[in-house]
Amino acid sequence: MSTDYSCDRCNFSISKLKEMAETGEKFSTTGGRTMISVKEVNSERGYIVFTRPSFRPTAAFSIDDLKFIHDLIHDGKIDNDYEQIDEIFPMWGNYISALLQHVGCSRRNFESVTQLS
Repeated sequence: MSTDYSCDRCNFSISKLKEMAETGEKFSTTGGRTMISVKEVNSERGYIVFTRPSFRPTAAFSIDDLKFIHDLIHDGKIDNDYEQIDEIFPMWGNYISALLQHVGCSRRNFESVTQLS
């Protein structure tokens, strides 16, 4: 994983994740009922940790796996849907979907850009 990865189709980037962790930026879960945040981003070791609604940290999640889901969404192979993400990474769908929605990652965003081209 590149420590400076940045997507040209949405606001997903390693620097954005680090900024979110540093500022404590909160975002809503997919259902919109609770707020979560990025607690830590370690690009050298390749992981991200979220803060749960209970304020306890999650286990580490691979940045490579996060990028993998991100790319599947932009490639139109899955929707940014927590249930579809849960099928690939059980128990992570809500966190990953919420984070990617927060940074503007959706297949629809990419399709609208390609239709304008």
